Amino acid sequence: MSQVNNAIWNYFTKLPEVTVNSDTKKKTYKSSCNQCQAVLTCCHGSTSGMSKHLRSQHPIQAKAYIKAKNDKVVQLAADREEVEKELDRSSSLRGFFPATTTSKKRLDNLSKKSPPSSQQGDHEKLQVTLDEYVKITKWDSQSSCQLDFDTVLTLACIMSNLPFNIVETPGMKLLLNYLAPKAIIKTPKTLATTKLDMIHRNVEKAITNQLEEEVPECESVAFTSDGWTAKNGDPFESLTLHYINSDFELKKYSLDCQAHLNRKTGPLLAKGLDTMISKYEVLARPDLERTCVTDGAANMKAAVSLATLLDKQLVCVDHMLNNCLKDTLGNGEVKVIVDKCKRLAQRTHQSTKDWYEIKQECESLGCNPIKLIQPVQTRWNSNAMLFKSVLRNEQGLKSVRDNSLNANLTILIPSDEDFQVIAELHPFLAKCQEYSEIWSSDKTPTVHKIQQHLFSLITMCHRTVTQNTSGSRIAKDAMTRFIEYLETRIPNKGTEVNDFNLASVDEDA
Repeated sequence: MSQVNNAIWNYFTKLPEVTVNSDTKKKTYKSSCNQCQAVLTCCHGSTSGMSKHLRSQHPIQAKAYIKAKNDKVVQLAADREEVEKELDRSSSLRGFFPATTTSKKRLDNLSKKSPPSSQQGDHEKLQVTLDEYVKITKWDSQSSCQLDFDTVLTLACIMSNLPFNIVETPGMKLLLNYLAPKAIIKTPKTLATTKLDMIHRNVEKAITNQLEEEVPECESVAFTSDGWTAKNGDPFESLTLHYINSDFELKKYSLDCQAHLNRKTGPLLAKGLDTMISKYEVLARPDLERTCVTDGAANMKAAVSLATLLDKQLVCVDHMLNNCLKDTLGNGEVKVIVDKCKRLAQRTHQSTKDWYEIKQECESLGCNPIKLIQPVQTRWNSNAMLFKSVLRNEQGLKSVRDNSLNANLTILIPSDEDFQVIAELHPFLAKCQEYSEIWSSDKTPTVHKIQQHLFSLITMCHRTVTQNTSGSRIAKDAMTRFIEYLETRIPNKGTEVNDFNLASVDEDA
């Protein structure tokens, strides 16, 4: 029976007597009028007989029943309209996509018959949910909203460096269906092929248009390039463009990344650089000065010198600084201390029991323990982070070393002399980390700071070597070697590099 007819049971009572037709198996119920006690037959659950009885025998009650019935119809229509509006609001991704209106909504359960009940109040209860009113209709696969959703989802995976198969995980499906219930979640294969290729073409076209608009006003541009080998052994070469436009805005675009079939030799890398630059006619014009910044690898230096579309080369100062630190800490007596700290950090990461012992001892002494940083060879300044974490846990480490029965752990903890060396070297390593992060900034030019930073680092080394009479011999030897390594890579604090000199003059001015 229709929900809107439930109000009829305010005037009738269902009787327990039920008759079943032997042929059709349909049931016939009987009801009693609350006004005159007349017994009526309800064929197959129909309430039409009761409505006729009210209109003919009890006009006052019939009028009240019709009014209640009409009010319920109006209320159901209003509820249905509100649900449709709410669905459109939720389907528009909180305002990102334009809200859409659908001319035909597939409505469900508006005329769903309620099972008969002996309790009069049960017929008056309406438990309306979203699913009872509206069955969600997905966007058409080629609609503007669906295409926008596909693009945003693909970009989200790319910009967050996430695998495309994350869209198939239960948590991501839950989130996407909540934000955009009308959207069709495409398969990872579709996102990784069709959608990714489309985005790549559009981005490449947008970059080309931007370069054609801004680069003609530039007298010179800079490139950064690097080569590396993937885990499967495939060699790659990347190229990034840097320039300052007419509005004095620093721009950076990753132009290309090429895979090579052979080894990364200088001639092969040079050919790759020319190929990537020549893809953009505005970058290959003869009157444009092109400088390329690379690391100090011999093949990259050879590649820039052999490339026909590059005029000048600069070696990355940040890269040279960290190579100097790598050589300094990787040789001499200080290497023994660094290796011991590395093994200690590795053990605390592998053994929860050992780390808990150190942590508990630090807390008992009133110092706040931090997890020991395990350095990575390809992660710049990680030795500075290692030394910092060791010094933060110094009191607890010394107490464990002197009192613990865990010989496998105590043998890895530095001695008092080792802690002195670490304490003397850490301020210098922290200053190198500070300058390294400044030099590698993507947002602002920093070449004008290089010479003064190099002078500051060398001054720190000289003070440690000459003025700190009570300092550790190992720390002094390490500082002396750093000066030698730096002088080999960047002679005279960079004063022989014209670009550094000009930048420093501009800074002083």
